Parts: sequence; structure tokens; C-alpha cells
Amino acid sequence: MASQLVLVVDDEESVCDIIVDASDNVATRYLVNDASIVCGKPLVSGSALRFEGQLSVYGYEGGPCYRCLFPKPPPRESVTR
Repeated sequence: MASQLVLVVDDEESVCDIIVDASDNVATRYLVNDASIVCGKPLVSGSALRFEGQLSVYGYEGGPCYRCLFPKPPPRESVTR
């Protein structure tokens, strides 16, 4: 799936300027981050838990990526869905 994701995002006919991630899965967040780095596109990531939410932008104009800020995924048992 990783190679297919990168191919879709990096397609020469693609008109996207950013990548948006609203996944609820840590592994997917890392995968989408890596694809955004490979394609050189900023990543807009949103998440919500109950009544709170967060919106972050990674890799914009040389800014840090998701993996830069969180180099190691958290233990599976510590992640709340």
C-alpha cells in the first residue's frame, strides 16, 4: 500500500498541493507522513478524541515533519481510539 500511496500522490497529473490526513490509526499517520516527504508536499493532519480536536501542519516551507517530532510510534496499548 505504501508504494501505491506515493504513486497516487506523486503522479505528474496530480493537482494536489497538500496532503490531508484524518486517520485514526498511528501506523497510517506515519505512512502518510512518509509519502508526503517523498513527494515534497506539506501534510495537514487532523485528529479528534471525544470533544477535543487538533490540527497540525507538517513539512510546510522546511518545517518539521510528523516523524521529526515523533520519531518512534507509541506502544500500541497506549493509543486511545
